[in-house]
Amino acid sequence: MEIKYRELTQIGKHIKGARVAIVGNGKTIFDKKWGKEIDDHDFIIRFNKGFYAKPECQGKRTDLLILACNLSFYELESYHARFVANRSKHYYNHANVTINTPDRMKLKAMLGKQPSTGFMAIDICLYFGAKSIDLYGFPGNSAPTFYNPEGYITQHDYDKEQEIIEQYEKEGLLKNNT
Repeated sequence: MEIKYRELTQIGKHIKGARVAIVGNGKTIFDKKWGKEIDDHDFIIRFNKGFYAKPECQGKRTDLLILACNLSFYELESYHARFVANRSKHYYNHANVTINTPDRMKLKAMLGKQPSTGFMAIDICLYFGAKSIDLYGFPGNSAPTFYNPEGYITQHDYDKEQEIIEQYEKEGLLKNNT
């Protein structure tokens, strides 16, 4: 069996067998009041600038924060995350770990573009054997993030990612609540 995400082994122990919520940053996160349902999960993953704008929709707990951007100390602290992981060495946040570039490059080769942080979170949860994975705020390319400006051009192929997410859902590997 291929060993992936070696630097996340200690965090992976918390994911294994857990009911995991991965909270995305699509504007659709505000369409329903998911907060309590999200916070009832065993392990909650968030990323980037998905700050708690409406806790009744987004929940208010964070176990793992995965970053593909720089945050100020105060922004980082606002999450109260148990663990923080940088997606690459290019970010200067005070993270517990930096995710291994070869693991990210394998996903990039599969997608043809840089994987989104959310897609990496799914891969991490699948690898470490989460009991269940529930996605919130993952509308694909149909809705932008709630924090990027109008017309923002992404480096990700959300359509390809969405296609794979839909396949995972058909296989019973996760549930996309968006």
